Amino acid sequence: MLRSRVQVSPSPPLFKTLTGLIKKMKIFRIIKSVLSAFCGIQSNNNFHKDDEFIENNGVKYFLIIGFILVLILGFLLSFLVNFILH
Repeated sequence: MLRSRVQVSPSPPLFKTLTGLIKKMKIFRIIKSVLSAFCGIQSNNNFHKDDEFIENNGVKYFLIIGFILVLILGFLLSFLVNFILH
């Protein structure tokens, strides 16, 4: 009896690349959503998409990105004020 010695990869590299791209796109979409919420210019359609995402995945991603963006904004304002005063 002949047996095949072909090894099958459990996850092809293309699958890993696509899942990484999907995760990046989610992060970029969350950043875009948080920035538009800071400015108050978010459309109702995007609001409903964000609401659906929060129902499925929780609010933790929006909170983390929001805190990071607030810290970056604080550091930028602090740098700008120090630059102007000196």
